[in-house]
Amino acid sequence: MTMRPCLLLRAVIVAGVVLGFPTSLRGQWLAAVEVGADRYWGGSKATTPEDRSFRPYRSTVLALGLERRMQGWGVGLRLKYTSAGLALEGPDAVAAVKGVFDVFGASPELIYRLARVAGSNELLIRAGPLFEVWSIIDEDSKLRMGLQAALAFTVPLGDRFAGTLLGGGAVSPSPFSRTQLTDGFEPRMLWRRGIAVRLEYWL
Repeated sequence: MTMRPCLLLRAVIVAGVVLGFPTSLRGQWLAAVEVGADRYWGGSKATTPEDRSFRPYRSTVLALGLERRMQGWGVGLRLKYTSAGLALEGPDAVAAVKGVFDVFGASPELIYRLARVAGSNELLIRAGPLFEVWSIIDEDSKLRMGLQAALAFTVPLGDRFAGTLLGGGAVSPSPFSRTQLTDGFEPRMLWRRGIAVRLEYWL
């Protein structure tokens, strides 16, 4: 199986350099674990008048994060694993197969605090590039690069812990190549929206 892990590794290394860069500024580190789900649109589209498409389906997302916060700003790195099925979806019905995709991703992020809510609660915006390796059963793996952003609402849970609810979206090229799709379909940009909960620990 042909993979391009070196580019994903480079993204992780660059993000690590960015995380360590602002050593002259006062800041705090935090680590996080996260679980969520994504909903997908696009990926492919029928070239006939029928409104049908192949797309990832019913995904579960697990992630680990490391961040450095400095006053109202921060930088972070999220490492993600996604398991998803494959669906052929039309206006009236969906045919799906479970466990088709394994996706490994890295997301360097810039973080900005939009507001404090009711004291110590925070509303944050998070955004950055998205690097993903899509592994499909019996097919070559593919590297896809896109953009992602999310709003996060964080509630402190004591001195060191915090809980966060995230809602966001992302766009990236199709995980399919033309040769992987049957006749009558063509690749399209893959759009997604997702929701997740995460537990944060201040180091």
